[in-house]
Amino acid sequence: LLMLINFSSRCSARTCAATVFAFALFVPAAAQAQTYTFTNLGVPPGYTSSLGYAVNTSGQVAGDLGNANGQAFAFLSGPNGGALRSAGGLGGGQNNALTYANSINAGGQVTGYSLAPSGSYHAYLTGPNGGPIQDLGVPAGVSNSYGMGVNDSGQVTGLVNRSTGSRAFLSGPNGGPLHEMATHS
Repeated sequence: LLMLINFSSRCSARTCAATVFAFALFVPAAAQAQTYTFTNLGVPPGYTSSLGYAVNTSGQVAGDLGNANGQAFAFLSGPNGGALRSAGGLGGGQNNALTYANSINAGGQVTGYSLAPSGSYHAYLTGPNGGPIQDLGVPAGVSNSYGMGVNDSGQVTGLVNRSTGSRAFLSGPNGGPLHEMATHS
């Protein structure tokens, strides 16, 4: 079970803030008392919230930062929940807004989706440790693609939207071409 949340909001008449710390809960093989450490990822200046969606074995967290305008910006933390930094974007939103992070692998490659200059959402994969972002594009006849998971070979899984409905995809290693999964009746 994994839950990573950090939320801070400001009320106009009074100040109110709520923080839930990031934590990962792993069920041990044998029932015994466990000690867990909670790490506050914080909310960087200029943002109102941070929400972590995935954590790797180095403690790097991938998630989204929110601003007062309701825009999302993908982030990657340093090891062990270190400083948050932008995961980049595909350029469709101002200052990489409307970029979302969903998963991270052991090498720090992040996948999610970002607004592309075309006005549609495209799945992406970053380089190791949040390196340069790569647009995974959309297959012919597809309006949007969304990266949902990434393995240690850099294969991204997610979904694409067609006029006939959504279908799963799997990319090649390191964000290679997207292959739609066959449907069976």
